[in-house]
Amino acid sequence: MEDVDDIKYATVNYCVDNDANISEVTIIKEKTTYENTHFIEQLREYLLNLQYAPDSQLKNNCYDFTFEFINLKYKTKNLNQTECNACETFKTGTYSYEHVRYQEGQIKRTRKIQKELFRDERQIYEIKWLSNCQYVLIYKKMSEPRLQHLIGKEIDVQIIDVFDDGRYVYRSSADFEDKIYYGIIKKVK
Repeated sequence: MEDVDDIKYATVNYCVDNDANISEVTIIKEKTTYENTHFIEQLREYLLNLQYAPDSQLKNNCYDFTFEFINLKYKTKNLNQTECNACETFKTGTYSYEHVRYQEGQIKRTRKIQKELFRDERQIYEIKWLSNCQYVLIYKKMSEPRLQHLIGKEIDVQIIDVFDDGRYVYRSSADFEDKIYYGIIKKVK
């Protein structure tokens, strides 16, 4: 998106009726950082025209969904060597995600271990630094039984932009799925 400087979010609550139509869409303002109200209204109207398959398991219920709006420059952006060297400071410390779904979470990082704490969930990763701006997270321990299958799997993370206020933009991909993720992490200590 060209109207965002970095990454912004719009979270909606949508309800699916008995006919498998989306019958109601509400913007959750406290979980929305994207400010283009015209585009958000277009998104809401688009969702109201969606229909699931008649036998959908989603019928007669409501759901939250978060849309991500990412500045197009991040698709190809990488740090130059000087910028990458400055990322040495991100190898240790306490961090938080800027993603609206993970605001309550905390990341604690040493040079070899990263712990992520979200409500009652704990995730522990081994962290291998490939350079000052690229690292690999290897799942080591998961508190949630549904995530145990991830132990030993890897996430490749590249720091692709750095801000003066201690935040950085990352691009990540995992060895167990074909999706690229973008996000912002802020160093708090």
